[in-house]
Amino acid sequence: MIAVRVFAVTLLVAVVALASVPAQQTEASWVRNTAARGTFTAGVTQPPGALGCSGGGTFIFGNTPPTVTFTWAAPAAPANALPVTDYAWTLTQGATVVTSGTTVPRSVAVTGNLVAVGTYTFTVVSRGPSGWNSVAGPTGTYTKTAAILGILLGTSGCTVP
Repeated sequence: MIAVRVFAVTLLVAVVALASVPAQQTEASWVRNTAARGTFTAGVTQPPGALGCSGGGTFIFGNTPPTVTFTWAAPAAPANALPVTDYAWTLTQGATVVTSGTTVPRSVAVTGNLVAVGTYTFTVVSRGPSGWNSVAGPTGTYTKTAAILGILLGTSGCTVP
């Protein structure tokens, strides 16, 4: 019981002592009115340039179809262009991605044995710092066909707009 009274008196003395000490002014400034002006320009990852394709041809089924190579030009480089780190490409049939990848050189070889008979869309985008993707660049079409002319023949080829 005495310990409780001693504690209560000590606490009361400490509160009174702290309350009687005047507040000290500090040099800290928590509010400051500052204005700035400037022009801000967003960086843009530019899409790849013109798309081209080459290769393809006729083949006998069971053999490897001729390779088709898609190539593209470097993106335009306006003042706000972000540097291109690599390119991401896809080969789709309808909404289905058949194959895809990334590359630093501006070309992709599509081997005919990767895909079945049909028509596919080749799309490429530029990728900038931190994985920022450009809008899609020009698209191309890869086609693999089959015909029976005594033997099963096929063709592979490509077109770009």
